[in-house]
Amino acid sequence: IHTKPVQETVQAKTVSEQIPQDTTESEQQTHTQKTESKNGKIYTNPQDFVKDMTEAYTKALTARGISTDYAKMLVAQDALESNWGKSSLAKDFNFGGIKAVKGAPFVEKETKEYDSKKGMHKTKSKFRKFNSLDDYVNYKIDLLSGKRYQAFTEAPSQFYFRVKAGGYATDPNYVEKLINVYNSSILSAKQGGNIPSRIDVLVTEFNKRFNK
Repeated sequence: IHTKPVQETVQAKTVSEQIPQDTTESEQQTHTQKTESKNGKIYTNPQDFVKDMTEAYTKALTARGISTDYAKMLVAQDALESNWGKSSLAKDFNFGGIKAVKGAPFVEKETKEYDSKKGMHKTKSKFRKFNSLDDYVNYKIDLLSGKRYQAFTEAPSQFYFRVKAGGYATDPNYVEKLINVYNSSILSAKQGGNIPSRIDVLVTEFNKRFNK
C-alpha cells in the first residue's frame, strides 16, 4: 500500500453534510441517523483518546504477531497528527492524516506541507475516509508494515526514524516532535517501548542513518 507523504497537522475545519431541503421529515431523520452512525468520534479528552487508540492498536498488533510495544508509539503519532483526536478528519476515523490512494473514498482538506523552497506552506490534499476505528488502525499497521516503511522490522526505538525515512511526513522536525509527544504524554501510561529522551542524540543518529 502506498500513499503520498503525509502532513504534520490538518488545518481545515469540518464541513458538515447538508440534508436536502426537499426531503420529508422522516427521510431527513433517516439521513441524519445514517450520517451519525458513519461518523467517527471527535475527542475532547486526551485520556479517552489514548485509551481507545491503545486498545485498538494492541488488538491489531497482537493479531499480526507484532510487539505491542509499538501501540503507544502509534498512539503518540496519531495524537500529533490529529491534535489528540480533535482534527476534522477524526469524523472519518482518519487520526493519522493518511492520504487517499486513487479510487479510495476521500475528503479534501487544507493542510500544511514543507519543502526546501517554499518552507511550510498551505495546500489542499485528499485524505482517506475510513469506516471505523478498527478499519483505520488495521490499514495504518498494514501501511507501515509494507515495503515503503518496514517500520516494525527493528527495535521500537527505531520506529519513528523508519516512519520518517519512508516519507510519512514532510516536516523536517517530525521525529523530534513525535518523541516529545511520546515521552511527555504517552509513556506515563506505562505501556510501550522506551525512547531515549535525548532528542539531539536521536536526531544525530537519524541523520547518519538516512542522510536527511
